[in-house]
Amino acid sequence: MEKIVGLVIAIAFVCLAAPGNAQEIVTDEMLASADITKGKTTFLRCRACHTLAEGDRDRVGPNLWGLFDSEVGFREEFKYSQALQDADFTWTPDKLNGWLAKPKDFLPNNKMAFVGLNREQDRINLIVYLMEQTKAADDVTSQTDETGDSGSESDEGQSENMPAESTEGDDGETSETGSDESESAEQ
Repeated sequence: MEKIVGLVIAIAFVCLAAPGNAQEIVTDEMLASADITKGKTTFLRCRACHTLAEGDRDRVGPNLWGLFDSEVGFREEFKYSQALQDADFTWTPDKLNGWLAKPKDFLPNNKMAFVGLNREQDRINLIVYLMEQTKAADDVTSQTDETGDSGSESDEGQSENMPAESTEGDDGETSETGSDESESAEQ
């Protein structure tokens, strides 16, 4: 009987540890150790597809204002992939951490072209930056950008049809970015 119980526990552990099911807990200590300036730099990889400020337009991906504590697919005016329409969870730092690690594993069949961020600290930095910029950080962290800039990224001068570009992060990951809406890059 003990062998069966042990086997069931082992199988459950393996299933929960699978990439799509991984739920790394984001602790208050992790959030407090984040570098918002580095998070802002990491967001540069995201801004071709996403905006942050309240009232900003959607791009290939949805505007992220109000993301945290919202149901997945919360922006009614954005056309999400079927995978996101069918999903049932609330965006928390833990969920976003899993999503940012590898979106295709976190939620199979979503259409996000981004390959993910391998380094946990890069994800934590980005999460805290997003929390600050989308007004979710009020009760989680009081960190501010070292430059005092707490405003959103301006879209001025951004071309409507920015060419796709390959970017390589500090972690050696390469991803295609751009806002060519003719590509099937809906979220």
